[in-house]
Amino acid sequence: DRDPLRALQAAVKAANDRIRTIVDADPERRGMGTTLTALLWTGEALALAHIGDSRAYLLRDGILRQITHDHTFVQSLVDEGRITADEAKVHPARAMILRALQGDGDPDVDLEMIEVRGGDRLLVCSDGLSGVVRDTTLRDTLVQHEELAETAEALVGLALKGGAPDNIACVVADVIETFLRTHFGNPSSSHVYGRRAHGAVERARAQVAALIGAVSREIAFAGCATEANNLAIKGVAEFYKGKAMPPKLQQAVD
Repeated sequence: DRDPLRALQAAVKAANDRIRTIVDADPERRGMGTTLTALLWTGEALALAHIGDSRAYLLRDGILRQITHDHTFVQSLVDEGRITADEAKVHPARAMILRALQGDGDPDVDLEMIEVRGGDRLLVCSDGLSGVVRDTTLRDTLVQHEELAETAEALVGLALKGGAPDNIACVVADVIETFLRTHFGNPSSSHVYGRRAHGAVERARAQVAALIGAVSREIAFAGCATEANNLAIKGVAEFYKGKAMPPKLQQAVD
């Protein structure tokens, strides 16, 4: 399915059906369930599917924004203005989830397209992280660390240091301008790269064969490139003019 939201919806339904099958085979597991926050990259934007209290955040220009909405009892109280966000963090019913995948009926999932651009950083995490570490600290950690693995390890470390009463899961990903467009795009275009995005582009030089197709899209996400086009081939040939071209790349250009 070329519609990313429909594709995510189908995947969520398949997961929910799987839970139903497991429960039907073992009734003692009735009541089991899971939260879900999923992102699907289209080459131009992100499709988001979300249910429960895991979270997705977007860091842009130093500002961290939560792009999911918690499906919890305390969040409903916050939405109604009955308590503050800080009060929700210590509320005795903060673990009460109102929506989750439990294998019964059609899951009520939030589906949304998220606009992203080069330099953005994404964090997807369970409440084992967001429930322990304040958003300001999440933001500072995402800004201070450049490498993705290093950033994830730092976040998990903060959660463990904070007591980590629940499982900790997190994924950190960067959105970058494509390597080829950086070198062969319109010279009059303005390309602004932060330290993190620039470092990711430089590391991509060693994997240029894998990124050969990225120029046909505005941005590449998590090192994944899209289809090649004639401009990509011309650009690579010009870049390696008079230089030894890696065998795999030469084969692609030929």
